[in-house]
Amino acid sequence: MQQIPGEIAGALSDQRVSRKRAQEDVKLLANRIALLKQEEQKAWKKIEETKKKANDIINVRQRNADTNNYKMSLAAQRE
Repeated sequence: MQQIPGEIAGALSDQRVSRKRAQEDVKLLANRIALLKQEEQKAWKKIEETKKKANDIINVRQRNADTNNYKMSLAAQRE
């Protein structure tokens, strides 16, 4: 009859170990999710910066084209 309490104690010990592992896994997953969210925010920030730079380049090119058109129209008027 002494084996039954020993088996119960072993089962309880196994449950404690399993619960502790599960809690550690939850913590690890939560940390991983937080890290992935940070990386996502950095990626979105880079995307927004790239979009802004692209718009700036487009605006500069348009201004240059407008200036060139204006100069060409002035030159055509002089001739």
